[in-house]
Amino acid sequence: MSDRLAFFKNKNVNSDWLTIKEAVKASKKNGIRKIQESDIYRYALQGKILLSIYFQSPITLRKIKSYNHKLKLKPKDNNLPDGKITSDEIVFFSESNLTFSTEGKYFHTSHGVIDTSLFGYEYFLIQCLLAHNLKIPSPVLRGNNNYGITVSLSGENFLVHNRISLRNGISLNGIDLSFNDAYLPIYNLPKDACFVIRQTELNKIVNWLAGKKITLGFFHTHIIPTIKTILACL
Repeated sequence: MSDRLAFFKNKNVNSDWLTIKEAVKASKKNGIRKIQESDIYRYALQGKILLSIYFQSPITLRKIKSYNHKLKLKPKDNNLPDGKITSDEIVFFSESNLTFSTEGKYFHTSHGVIDTSLFGYEYFLIQCLLAHNLKIPSPVLRGNNNYGITVSLSGENFLVHNRISLRNGISLNGIDLSFNDAYLPIYNLPKDACFVIRQTELNKIVNWLAGKKITLGFFHTHIIPTIKTILACL
């Protein structure tokens, strides 16, 4: 038998990623040790695998500055009243006085699924998911260190922003802004976003647990947002 064993052979595969719950179900069908949700979260927190975020709504990215392979922080811009801007879908407010320092142009991405190295608040969210799965107390965010949500593209790290406008239906709570449009960092996953795992990363876990090289193929993907679990954990 080939060391590359494909359990799911389907020529009509239309996605290379699964939600976390789908990944657990996929491993169960393979006759090997079932992968637990906690396995995926642990490997991600240890930096052994990359998780991705599925964004269903448009987002804007800006490159995070780095120095000696470390991401740079800066004081938050007090001229942007992010604490006064509210939205039912997006969190613009963080009690931290710092955020990631960014440079370059803001740009929109057409990638719905983007990898994350867990350098931002998403690390804490994965900790919450792990605690919820293990039924242990939720972690405490130390020092209000929420610097924003980060993603990775082509080896570079980016801070996720959302473009706001007075015409967006955003409530400004009576604040008279001197601009019509602005790009503000977001400090939690949007409600229609969720963590997912790519096939290559899931195969890494399968190989470690099975002790041999195995390749999982994926069927079609449907979305089961994990953000509800995240919110329940906070």
